[in-house]
Amino acid sequence: MSEKWEHWYKKEYAILKMHYSTMPRKELMQLLPGRTWRAIGHIANEKLRLNRSHDIPKSEEEKAALHTKMSIGRGKRIVQPFAGKHHTAETRVAISVSNLYARGHSIKDIANRKGISEKEVRDIIENRGKKKK
Repeated sequence: MSEKWEHWYKKEYAILKMHYSTMPRKELMQLLPGRTWRAIGHIANEKLRLNRSHDIPKSEEEKAALHTKMSIGRGKRIVQPFAGKHHTAETRVAISVSNLYARGHSIKDIANRKGISEKEVRDIIENRGKKKK
């Protein structure tokens, strides 16, 4: 299967050199219509040897996507909230218990890992997704 490779123009290289390290992803993609983020990253990293700053402001959509990705995490990570909304210690335990249960860990194993009773684990699992009044 062959794909058509588009030639990159000097103007596009200049845009990357000027904005890649500091401009938010969405805005940069608007400056380079027809280019995927993957293609932009490849050219910037491999050909031009450019790096992105970690201080680039993210759009609300990117923050939400990152938050979702982190909450699905690998159990070693605690979900870090955005925009000043802080989870209580109880909520962090509930999230962690729910994640472990969703990955197939037994109730007994989760109770041992978290240092709580099996009844507390069952209560958390039973009440997950329900909003408190």
